[in-house]
Amino acid sequence: MKKKRIVLTDMATATKHACRHVLSLIPSPSPRRRRALPGRLTPTFTLKEVLALVLQALMALWSSTARAGGDYDAGARKSFYCAYCHGYDGNPLDAEVPRLAGQSPEYIIGRIKALQSNGGMHESMRQALQTGNLNDQDIANLAAFYARQPVRKP
Repeated sequence: MKKKRIVLTDMATATKHACRHVLSLIPSPSPRRRRALPGRLTPTFTLKEVLALVLQALMALWSSTARAGGDYDAGARKSFYCAYCHGYDGNPLDAEVPRLAGQSPEYIIGRIKALQSNGGMHESMRQALQTGNLNDQDIANLAAFYARQPVRKP
């Protein structure tokens, strides 16, 4: 039997094909299923259904992580634009400056986008974004870098 070659273009397609492959390896259940006791709502699931649910949950977790994920190393290279105010590792020395270390990437990206759209950005932050020519991917990379930094107390 000749195997079909699949070209995976993105993470969602790769995950979908992996789930289908794993589920195809599990034998189909027998046509008889257990019956719930009368008066009780006892759900009965086959092994294939349970594994499908687990794989879907893992796929959702994996895709949400990948969606917000930027490149840690690229973020580390661009972080010097933020280091003057926020500290080299996202832990500022001044209590008035927001801490970036340990924050979730989604939160950091959301805050930067909100500040950009509101115009409520501090002048030095606006200049850093312009000087560094930081686009959406650079912001995602910075968020990935700062999310992995440990939180230090001042």
